[in-house]
Amino acid sequence: MTEQPQPAAEKVVYFVTCPNRLFGYAGTKQPSLPDTVVRLCNKAGIEVLVPDAAAQSCCGQPWQSKGYPQQAAERRAQLRELLWQASEQGRWPIVLDASPCALQIDDCEGIETFELSTFLYQHVVPRLVLEPSKEPLLLHVTCSSRRLDNGLALRKLAQLCSTSVIEPDGIKCCGFAGDKGFTLPELNSSALAPWLRRYQRVAVKA
Repeated sequence: MTEQPQPAAEKVVYFVTCPNRLFGYAGTKQPSLPDTVVRLCNKAGIEVLVPDAAAQSCCGQPWQSKGYPQQAAERRAQLRELLWQASEQGRWPIVLDASPCALQIDDCEGIETFELSTFLYQHVVPRLVLEPSKEPLLLHVTCSSRRLDNGLALRKLAQLCSTSVIEPDGIKCCGFAGDKGFTLPELNSSALAPWLRRYQRVAVKA
């Protein structure tokens, strides 16, 4: 990847969501997702603002999915206030790095919000030169990504990153259901069964 001359720096507020605060760190060999996002934005001439109180904030989706709408609404309202202040009352756009969380606050009045793949595709990629890898890329478009833009931005990004993008047929949901996959892995197994059976047949033939 090589950078092109960039215009004057702009700013974006980056909200690192709960899943990526917990699981977005790959250890010492690979940079974390938040670090990668900041690095890409900086290369594109975009300054990244990370709210100090973000680590204690949540979009409310875990409460909503478990049948606690009042608690979910309270957490969502707290996050919206945090983002309102962090964006200088809507002056800067907000980026969230998990599509379920982006969907929860997609209707923030006075604040422009982006799911990460959409922001990268619309605002970061045009300022960089990408060289796609020949290594195959397996892509799953989440349920919430389908609701936001039908996975358009994610697919476009994948095609820019790899010359061979594989999107398995027949898998519309990962089966994780929020966090239920932790305690009921059978949900995951059931959702992924069609692809696993197909993969096993291919492996046997090989």
